[in-house]
Amino acid sequence: MSESKGYTFVVEKGITKGGKYGKSRRYREPNEPSTLVQAWKTHAGKTGSIEAMSKEPKGRVAVFTKQNLLAKAVHAAFYDHHELILSPDVIWLTIAQGLANHVDQNAEKLRSNFVSFEDKEEIVISRPEFVKGSPDNDWEGVFPEFAEKIAAKTKSNIAELIECDFTTTTVVERLASYVTLMDTVQHYFSYTMACGCGFPSITLAGTVSDWEKIRTKAERLKEYELDWWLSDLLPALDQFVLAAKGEPDLNFWRSLCNINVGTSFPVYEPLTGWIQVFFPYLNAVGWDDFNTFEEAQDGNKKKQLRRNDALGNYKVSFESRVNISNFKTSDETFGPPPAGTLPGVKLENFPPALSSAPFVYKDLQTRKKHDMAFCSGITCLVQHGNEALEPMVGWAVLDSGIEHPL
Repeated sequence: MSESKGYTFVVEKGITKGGKYGKSRRYREPNEPSTLVQAWKTHAGKTGSIEAMSKEPKGRVAVFTKQNLLAKAVHAAFYDHHELILSPDVIWLTIAQGLANHVDQNAEKLRSNFVSFEDKEEIVISRPEFVKGSPDNDWEGVFPEFAEKIAAKTKSNIAELIECDFTTTTVVERLASYVTLMDTVQHYFSYTMACGCGFPSITLAGTVSDWEKIRTKAERLKEYELDWWLSDLLPALDQFVLAAKGEPDLNFWRSLCNINVGTSFPVYEPLTGWIQVFFPYLNAVGWDDFNTFEEAQDGNKKKQLRRNDALGNYKVSFESRVNISNFKTSDETFGPPPAGTLPGVKLENFPPALSSAPFVYKDLQTRKKHDMAFCSGITCLVQHGNEALEPMVGWAVLDSGIEHPL
């Protein structure tokens, strides 16, 4: 995230701020990677490797896993009383990933909204100067070219809509949004490269116009049969705009995250606050693994997802004025949600905060082709000098380790 004007507002007065991240293990997972390199290697699989990646940000205290890192950041900040920083890029990428999941679940139904052809068209990017595995390969120049070619072949300015273009946007966030675009339309295109050659305070980064732009961009998603999501999402985005103007509705922000601790193990605590409004689809079978390197085919769903039937549940706690001071959890194992709330979403049911777009790397020198993938999303959690937590964006190019003759 670039240095940009933001607005900080106090949510809970007198609350003791959390210290160093990680003192509590409530939100930590077994065998959690300790570095971003380890996280991408795990994501690439046993035979895979990292071809390129964005730099690990300073202050990194957690990296992505199968859990959604935005939901995890909110969970950690709430429980351990950390200040929370949210950027327009992180919020918009999460919304755009929701659109990508919607298209994956309804690819043929939505085809005419995106393209005017049947089956899949191949988009080829030529990089004769690339040498596979070389650190000198300009991968940052590849993403915009794919986005440009997608823009020329699609409708409704979908490429412009999905792109991160805020005052906080750096090269990393912009490139990450191009991968999200490729993910969104991968049912209609194949990609090939010819080579060879509980918060003390919340800070909304950016400007008022950034948050107004997100609201405007989100409203355009009505074109894709998403009224059922937007009826809950847009009122929440209105609150971001008000807060950025210096008029936060503290009752709303206090209901960002509530946690029912009446469960058998802390990692499975449902989040009942409005963080869930950013996720129109949830994992259908807990932490769902799908093949990052597998192409979307014939309109078949790549991911096992279900509609989030808890989208509007945050309104109950908001209207009931449920917050950290009066939040009463059940003492029962797997007990009912607290009074004044409706059922929430468990961390393992949020979809991962990553987008992926498989592509074929054709090496004309070795006469081999490699199954690879562009990946991007919310990849790190950073703790700043004031101990505030901020989810951050990153990208990588991964090699599956599988090769075929040309």
